[in-house]
Amino acid sequence: PWIGRRTADAARHLSEGTVAVVDRRIARYAHSLSWGRIEAIITACWLECDPAAAAAADADAAAQSALGVWVKDGRPDERGTQEIFIRAEAPDVLRFNATVGGIATGLGTLGDTRPVDERRAAAVGILANPQHALDVFTDIHTATGQPPPAEFADPIDSVDQTDKTVRVGSGRTKRIDTRPDVTLYVHLTDEALRSGTGVARVEGIGPVTLDRVRSWLGHTQVTVKPVIDLNQQIPVDAYEVPDRIRDAVHLRTPVDCFPYACSTARTGDLDHTIPYVSPDTGGPPGQTGVDKLAPLTRTHHRIKTHSRWQVAQPFNGIFVWRTPHGRYYLVDHTGTRPARPALPRQLAA
Repeated sequence: PWIGRRTADAARHLSEGTVAVVDRRIARYAHSLSWGRIEAIITACWLECDPAAAAAADADAAAQSALGVWVKDGRPDERGTQEIFIRAEAPDVLRFNATVGGIATGLGTLGDTRPVDERRAAAVGILANPQHALDVFTDIHTATGQPPPAEFADPIDSVDQTDKTVRVGSGRTKRIDTRPDVTLYVHLTDEALRSGTGVARVEGIGPVTLDRVRSWLGHTQVTVKPVIDLNQQIPVDAYEVPDRIRDAVHLRTPVDCFPYACSTARTGDLDHTIPYVSPDTGGPPGQTGVDKLAPLTRTHHRIKTHSRWQVAQPFNGIFVWRTPHGRYYLVDHTGTRPARPALPRQLAA
């Protein structure tokens, strides 16, 4: 019932026709999805059914959004630290986070032994001084032995510390590229690509209009990935999961498969639903495949590994969980619902 009340409240600003679509789509999942995932469905329905109103609301929200950078009021604490709060466009936040992380990693390469969080905090101070940031980027570039840009066939002769340019054998120069590697996964339908209108799903953000995607990606390099055939992923014998299989598992099950979980992050773990046995000790071939892996957050992975929770994957992408108290839950693409297996002893075994 609380899902119904929150859905009605979240849909108050929608038109009658859009509300009817929301009602039909939510009714199937109200008992099996977390509120965060249901809220994303409501937003997608709005963008799809009433694009004009959604675009107007999006523009109004952009005009009135409280973007900015704020330093918490008050004096620094006894350690001389303060807090800062940033609210910006999602791609800018991703780039900033990646840059901070890249500097923190580079500082570690240069011999900084402080914990990574402290190095990330130091990276903010480095970025506050553009010249210092260029010096650090140059030092990291030199220490890591990064190759010159791909268009240069000649080896690097030197790095000019004055203007931060890379000098190559032919005498040409190019500034060191300090841009971080940031990946924004945008999922589109073929119809949206043909028409230029519709809804896109951006991982980590949710459904957005194509106009918003254009504004985010208009000045960046875009890589169009081919459609991945989930049925043509050849398993491997090794315990480690190759990137191609990891991508396929995420596309098949984009949400943590623990009962009622809602995490859609790609940074989670992949658990072998059938315990892995090394081939050196008699393990069968092909143990690491799409149909034998389950996406879990680190916390849920530890619960499954170190407690009496158990999981089986009787069919590709369908998971049956047994709790320590003997309850069963079925998790698939529609969410989570209680289940009563016909042969519960098989799962317990």
